[in-house]
Amino acid sequence: MFIAYNTASEREVRQGYMDVVLYPNDITFKTMRPDVWIVEFKYIKADEKQNEEVLDKLESEALKQLEKYAKAHKDRPCHKIFIAATNDRILRMKEI
Repeated sequence: MFIAYNTASEREVRQGYMDVVLYPNDITFKTMRPDVWIVEFKYIKADEKQNEEVLDKLESEALKQLEKYAKAHKDRPCHKIFIAATNDRILRMKEI
């Protein structure tokens, strides 16, 4: 069995750490698209505010981080995913 994507977590790039990144195994799968997937998680404690204003702020922070991380992969298309969650549910998830 072959692995289509190689995964890494907390990989250091450009003064930060990507939460999760998926790199295509395009050496084995020659016809696979070269896209990289970068996921930024924002955890919200259960007793913290969970309104739209808080989520918008977290999304804005994540966007800045994701843009910075994507620059480290400028030779490949990057999909940037933002997820805000508590310990038991996803509050917002979107591709930026």
